[in-house]
Amino acid sequence: MVGRVPAGVGRPGSRITAGVMDEPEPLGPRSGGRGMADMHLHTLYSDGTARLADLLGWIEDRTELDVVAITDHDRIDGALRAAAMHDAGNFNFDLVVG
Repeated sequence: MVGRVPAGVGRPGSRITAGVMDEPEPLGPRSGGRGMADMHLHTLYSDGTARLADLLGWIEDRTELDVVAITDHDRIDGALRAAAMHDAGNFNFDLVVG
């Protein structure tokens, strides 16, 4: 799931009335706010279709995601390699080995 969490959700005493939040919608840390995540990504190491370098570049250049997790089925070597590539690169998002 990728999306923004409304500012008032989950806070004691928060209000959302008639679809209007009591605070403006937050922006991700890349823009100075709360953040966005995709915690379930697959690569060619399992049943995904993306090469590691392509996936990392796409996340950096084409999304506002602040954190992602590589969660390939039955193996972790792709996620570990992605983490090494991430550490060696200049990316503006965090990567979780999942």
